[in-house]
Amino acid sequence: FRLAGLKRQLVLPKDYLAAIVQCFSRRNNNAGSLIPEKALQVLYEDFQAVMAVLSQESSASSSPGAVATFTNSPVFETVLKHTSDPQQRKLPNRRLVRQVYTVGDTSRISLSLTSHLAQEIEGVTVSAILIPYKSYVAAIEDGKSISQVNTSSQVVTIPEGVILKPGVNDLEIAWTAAVAGQFVLTQLSLAYKAATFFYTYERMKDPFRIDVIPGEPTQLMEVKPLFFVPGHEQELEINFHSGKDEIVKGDLNLVCTPGLVLCPASSDKGDGTWSSACKVSLDACPPETDQVLKFWVKSEKNSNEENDTGVAPSVHAKITTSYCLATKGVENVVKKEVKGDDVFSTQFPYEMEAVIPSLADQALSIDNMSFNTYAAGRSILSISAKCHVPAPFALKGWSLDAPSTLQLVENKEMHKGLKDIMLLKGDIATFCFDCAHNTTPDKSLSETALIAELEDEHKTRFTERLPLRLKKTSFATNLPEKIHSLSLNASLVPITNRGVGVPMLLKFDMDATPVTAWKGEIHFAVDTDNEGWLLCGNTRGVVSLDSARKWALEMNAIPTNPGAFNHLPTVEFTFSSGENEKPYQLVLPMAQESTSENFSHETTHLTHSSIAFSTSTRLSL
Repeated sequence: FRLAGLKRQLVLPKDYLAAIVQCFSRRNNNAGSLIPEKALQVLYEDFQAVMAVLSQESSASSSPGAVATFTNSPVFETVLKHTSDPQQRKLPNRRLVRQVYTVGDTSRISLSLTSHLAQEIEGVTVSAILIPYKSYVAAIEDGKSISQVNTSSQVVTIPEGVILKPGVNDLEIAWTAAVAGQFVLTQLSLAYKAATFFYTYERMKDPFRIDVIPGEPTQLMEVKPLFFVPGHEQELEINFHSGKDEIVKGDLNLVCTPGLVLCPASSDKGDGTWSSACKVSLDACPPETDQVLKFWVKSEKNSNEENDTGVAPSVHAKITTSYCLATKGVENVVKKEVKGDDVFSTQFPYEMEAVIPSLADQALSIDNMSFNTYAAGRSILSISAKCHVPAPFALKGWSLDAPSTLQLVENKEMHKGLKDIMLLKGDIATFCFDCAHNTTPDKSLSETALIAELEDEHKTRFTERLPLRLKKTSFATNLPEKIHSLSLNASLVPITNRGVGVPMLLKFDMDATPVTAWKGEIHFAVDTDNEGWLLCGNTRGVVSLDSARKWALEMNAIPTNPGAFNHLPTVEFTFSSGENEKPYQLVLPMAQESTSENFSHETTHLTHSSIAFSTSTRLSL
C-alpha cells in the first residue's frame, strides 16, 4: 500500500495501475487486512482515474487496444464449476474434467469469478481460450507455458457486457461447437476499459477438457421404387434431403449389374444414352433442402435372367457428401476439409448407399390353368396367376389375347368385384373366360396369352403378358352335340335280406342313343373309393352297347354303415376319339330322388325301385 502511494507520485499511470491491482486481493479484503477500508476506497478511485487516462491514450493511439495487461493478478479469482451434464467425465485421481459433445451442441461452463475491488465495475468482457488437447499435453510434459506453444485456438466470449460486484459472481460461458476435436480451456481473460487480466490454467481449479465428436449426420436418401419389375422401363427417383447439415459438395453414383441399364430422365432415351453407370454432382445447399434426381431404368431383356453370380440384377446408388453442421452465433470459423489430425476441421465426409433390386420373377406368373367343358364346343378357361411383388399392386384390367379359333363369349358377371383388388406377394388371382371353339384349334393356339394391367403405389402401370402355352390336345373337340343329355339309371335290389354287411345287387343302365354318331371308344369307371359301400364286380372297362344302343352293368354292393343312405357310387365315362384329341370325361353322380332307406344291423326285407340320377360334367387337364 505504501509502495503504491510512492509510485503514485513517481511512475507513469500504467505502472501505477500495476501497483494498485496488487492491493486488491483476498488477503486485503479480510477483517485482518493491513490496508484500511478508507484507503481501499481511495485506491479504487485512483483505479478508475488511471483507467480513464489509459482509455484516452488507447483512443488516441493508431492501434487502439489494451494498454495494460496483467497475468494471474490477485484482483480477481476464477473457479470453473462442474455442471450436471450426463456426458461429463472426471477421471479418477485427476483434476482434469472432460465433457463430451457433438458438433452443433452448446457446451456450458459455469464460472465463479470473485472480485476483490472495493466497488462494482460494469462493461467487463469475459473470454475463454481453448487449445487442442495434444498441445496442452505437450506444454505440460515440456514444462512450458501455453503462450510458448505454437498452436491454434478457439476464443469464446460472453456476448453481453458483464457487471462484476465485489465478492462472488456466477457466470456462464456458452460455446457452440462448430468443429470437432479435443480441447482444453487453458486461459480466461477479463477486459475492462484499457486493461486486460489473464488467468492461465495454472491458477484455475480443475481445467476443463471438452471433446467434440462429429456426431450423426442428419442427411437422408429416399429411393422410388423399392424394386424393379423385369421386362419394364421404370422411372427411378432419388430424393436427397440435407437435414440439419449444410452440404458443401456431393456426388451421386449409380451402378447397374448386368441385366439393367439406365439414363438420366432429361435425356431422349436414345440408343446412345443408356449405360450401366452414371455419376451426377449434387448442388451445395443449406439445411432442410431437398434435391430430386430422376433416371430411367430398363431391363436389357424381356425376361429377368440372373447374371453369372446367380443374383438378380440391381442398381446400386451411393451418395457421397462433404458437409458441416450449420450453427448460429459461431464466428471466425473457416470451413475447410478434413486433413489428417486437423482438430479445427469443420467439413466431414458422409456416405449413403441403397440397393434397388430387380424381382426374380415377373409381377405375375401362371400358377394353374384348366379347361372345363360344359357343352359341345364350349369351355370355361380358368387361369390362376400368382403375384410376386413385395408391395401392394392394384389390378386395373385384364384380357385374353387368343386366336380366331378360340372365341370369347362376353360374361360380365364372371369377373365381378375383381377390378382394383390389391395383390401382394403370394396372392393368387383367378380369371375365368367363356370360350367357344367350334372348329379344331390350330398351331396358333400356342400364342394365347393372359394380359393383366397392374398399378403400383406410385401410380406407375405395368402391362404383364403371360403366355398360356395352350396345345391342341387341351381341348376335347368333335364331341356329340347331345352328349350332355345322357342319363344313367341305377337300381339297388336286395339279394336275400337287407342290413349292414349284407350284399345287395347294384344295377346301372344307360341309353347311349344321344351319342349314336360317336365312333370312338367309351370307357367307364365306377368310384370304388366311395364311403359307405364295398363294391365287388367289374368296376372299370370299355362300354359295350347292344343293338339298341343301351349299356348295362351289374355288381354286388355291400353297405358298411348303418342309417339312411343318400348317395350311390358315381360312374365316370371317358370319350376318346384318338391320340391327338384330349379325352373327355363325363361324371354321372347319383342324387336320389325317392325317400332314403335305412340300413340297420337287423336283417329285414328291402325293396327299392329304380332310381334316376341327374348328371354333371368335369374335364381334367
